[in-house]
Amino acid sequence: MSHLKIIAYDMPATQLGEIHGKFVQLFIAGVEHLVFMPKTTQPYHNLILGQFCAEQRIACRWEDGTLIIDQPDIEVRGDGKFILDHGARRLTLHDNSQVYGRFDETGLVERIKDSAHPWRGYHIVITD
Repeated sequence: MSHLKIIAYDMPATQLGEIHGKFVQLFIAGVEHLVFMPKTTQPYHNLILGQFCAEQRIACRWEDGTLIIDQPDIEVRGDGKFILDHGARRLTLHDNSQVYGRFDETGLVERIKDSAHPWRGYHIVITD
């Protein structure tokens, strides 16, 4: 099993059609996390990360609109956008933002497929 943890906020497994959103890739004590959220719920990467930190009780604070994480074993690696289609069993990862830069895609498809998350059986596509 992969050491990848996938957290998907507000994404019902039965929703038909495409779900568009954003995600953040981070490492906590060396364990990779992908945090996904539909853009209808939260359109900004730093607020997705802020919500995740609050729920995980990770020490952080906001300074002039920037999220500062006060835990030295956390590294934000990057972010991007996604399109999830449960009907087609497809997850597409793409793009990046100005906040954290593009996610690290090296070996990511394999780690998702090797994870314990239900998306492991989906067709995973990474585009520009």
